[in-house]
Parts: sequence; C-alpha cells; structure tokens
Amino acid sequence: MPDQAASATPKRHRWLSSLLLLVCGGIAVWSVRSSVCETYVIISSSMKPGFFRGDQLLVDKLAYGLRLPLLEAPLFSWSEPVRGELVIFRDPKHGWTAIKRVVGVAGDSIALRAGRLVLNGTAAPLETLGVAANWPGEGRVLPLGLLQVQRLRENLAGSWHTLQIAADTACFGPVAVAPGHVFLLGDNRDDSLDSRVFGALPLARLRGTPAGIYWSGDETGWQRPRLLNARACLRPALVLGLLLCALVLWLRRRRA
Repeated sequence: MPDQAASATPKRHRWLSSLLLLVCGGIAVWSVRSSVCETYVIISSSMKPGFFRGDQLLVDKLAYGLRLPLLEAPLFSWSEPVRGELVIFRDPKHGWTAIKRVVGVAGDSIALRAGRLVLNGTAAPLETLGVAANWPGEGRVLPLGLLQVQRLRENLAGSWHTLQIAADTACFGPVAVAPGHVFLLGDNRDDSLDSRVFGALPLARLRGTPAGIYWSGDETGWQRPRLLNARACLRPALVLGLLLCALVLWLRRRRA
C-alpha cells in the first residue's frame, strides 16, 4: 500500500504539471493575440482596389502602444498614425473590426470636393490610372449594381496609394479633426463606411496596423503574399523571439 501511494503521488504531480503548462500556454497565446499580433480577415470591399474581401492580414498590435493582455485595455502609448497609414480599428458605430486609411490627424481640416480629398484647403495630388468595373460591396453609399469606377493614385504625405471613385460628385465637409482623433477613409471612396459616417476615430480604438497579407484572392485569382510594412513585422517578431527564448530556457531548467 505505501508503495502504491508513493507511485501515485508522482503521477498526480505530472498530471498537475501538464495541466498547468496547458493553461499557461493558452494564456500566453491569448495574450500574444490581444497585445502583440493577430490575424484579420477583410470583410468588405471598402478598400478596393488595393485590398479585397477575404484578404487575410497579419496585424502589428504594438504599432501605437501596449494593451493589457486579455482585456485589451490601453496601457501605454508611444506613437500615433500618420497620414496615408493603414490602420485596424474597432468601428464605434457597429462594433466590428475594420481596416481604413488615415487621411487626417489632429488639427487637420478634411473635405471632399467632386470626389477629391481636400486636406487643409489643398487638394491631394492625383494621377489617373483608368476605369474598371466594380460591384459595390457595402451598398450604403451607392445602389447595388455593376458600376464603372475611375481608378486613381493619390499622394498623402509623400506616399502614393491607389483608390477608386464611382462618381465625381461626392462632397463632404470641411470638418476639423479633434485632438486624440484621426480621420479615416476607405480607398473605395464611394462605397465605404468610414469617418464620414461615424466621425473622427479616437486613438484608443486603434488596434494596430497591417504588417502584410499572407493570403489574398482578387478578381484575377490567388495573389502571392505581400509585405505592407517591414517595421510592423519586426516588432511582433522580436517579441515572439524573446518569448520563445524564455520558453526554451524554462524547459531546460525544468528538465535539469
């Protein structure tokens, strides 16, 4: 009997140790997703022609600050997005996670005239690329149906990106961006639920910036993965590398 009790004790300890390791591993994975990086699937066509419904992105959640693991409450902030930058955020009107482009920061005046962005009284430089067919995806600004859209390149703060408009009659503003907020627009300007609907976005609602696309399929078929922001890839990779080193050292000590 004493021998059986003695043999049962180490077995119980192994079960408890395995259970504790499993729980800690789950907490670690959830903490990484809530504070370091996570994946995001685009659910609308509001960012065409550069991004498509179903595109799967890797999101850097350390881009603007640190969030409390699990609760995702902001702890520290060390940077803010700039004009032209892509951001992932929590939509204040509907509650879902979305992607849009920052076109205005605190103190900016934003307006749309004949479909063209006017930033602080100056129209953003545009280059015409051509026309293409487009099915409206969100169906909030334009009626459903096949439309001809004009594709353009726009320059924001020295950075070029591609956008499309279905008409040159869209007018909005001007509005001033309050401190602690950013103004967001979709690249598919006439078919996007953005700051024209829910207003300037508080910085606290930002969840991160996309680092790259690891799976994409547009109208022409599957597209190879794309790197969007090298710095946004380095931050999560560094943190994950440090966590992996810590795990290896812990396992070695445990076996010793």
